[in-house]
Amino acid sequence: MTKRILLIEKTEPDGKIASIGMLEVSVRKDTILLITANQQYAWNVMSDREFLSLSPSDIHAYDFVLLRMNAPHNPSVHERLRVSSVPYEPKDDDTKRLDSKLATVQVRDLPGFIRDSHVYESGEALLRKLEEEPISKRIIVKREIGCCAQFVWLAERQDSGWTFLNIARNTIDADWHSVYGRGREKVSFITQPYWPSIQMTGERRLIMMRTHPLFVIEKKPRDGTLSASVQSGATPKRLDSGVLQEHWVMRFVASLDELRVRLGLRAFPYQWSADFICDDAGDWLVSEINPMCNGLMLFTRNELQLIVEEAIQGLATEPPTQPFVPG
Repeated sequence: MTKRILLIEKTEPDGKIASIGMLEVSVRKDTILLITANQQYAWNVMSDREFLSLSPSDIHAYDFVLLRMNAPHNPSVHERLRVSSVPYEPKDDDTKRLDSKLATVQVRDLPGFIRDSHVYESGEALLRKLEEEPISKRIIVKREIGCCAQFVWLAERQDSGWTFLNIARNTIDADWHSVYGRGREKVSFITQPYWPSIQMTGERRLIMMRTHPLFVIEKKPRDGTLSASVQSGATPKRLDSGVLQEHWVMRFVASLDELRVRLGLRAFPYQWSADFICDDAGDWLVSEINPMCNGLMLFTRNELQLIVEEAIQGLATEPPTQPFVPG
C-alpha cells in the first residue's frame, strides 16, 4: 500500500497551486520539487493552522508527517503529533536547541566556531556592555531567534553614540532593542565580530542530512549591502562537490559528535544547515545553525529523494546526555 505523507509548512504569499492527487493546494515553489521527486508516496500539504483543525482520525490517516519551513516553531503541532503517535520529523526538542543562536555561544570553544561570541539577556544589558567599547568599534548583533537576517544588525560606535544598521533592510534602526523586544518577556542578544571581508566573501551554507554533508551554497551580498540572505538580494550558487573535502567542512563534520552531546540532541534533523563566514585570516567559521528554514531549489532530484527517505526511516539514538544551558 502506498504510504501517505502529510507535509506541514509555512507557506509564502507567492505560493504556487499544485495538483497533489485529487487536491489543489497552495505550496511553496520548492515543495513542488520535493513532491515531484518522491511520487511513490501519496502527499498532502497544509499549514500548521490547517493541521490543528484536523480530528484525531484525520491525523491517523497518514503514515508519516514531515515538518519544514518554520512549521516546527508551533508547539501545538508537536503536542498533537505526540498524542497521535503518528511518526514525524523533525522533533521539537532538537530543532529548538539547534535553532537558537545561543547554541553557537554554548559551543564557541569547539574548533571552527567563533570564539569571540557572547550572549546578553536583554538589549539594555548589551548596551551597557557596548559602552565599554572604543570609538569606531563595529560588532555584529543578533537576536536569539530569527531568520533571513531580519534581526541582525551591524552596530558601530560613533562620537554621538551607537548606530544599528539592520542588515536585512540596510537601514538604521533607532530603537531596535525595544521595538524587536516588545511583547516578549525576555529577548537575548548575541554579539560576534564584524569582518569587513564578508562583503567580498559572503557566506557559505553547508547543507546537511543528519551527519552527512550534501553540498555547499555560496551567497554573496549584492553591491552596497551586508546581508547574504536571498531575501536581501543575494544570489545563491551551488559550489562544486570538491569543496566538501576542504578543511573547514571536514573540521565541522568531525565536531558533530561533540556538538550533539553538548547541545543535548537526540539526533540531527533529516535536513539542516550550518552557515559559515570568513574571518580576516581566511578561515571559514560557523556563525549560525539552521535546522528548518532551508530552501530546496538547489537540491538535485536524488538529494530530494535521500532526505525524504532519511526522514521516514528515522534514526535511533541515545537520549540527551546533558541539557542545553545557554550562556
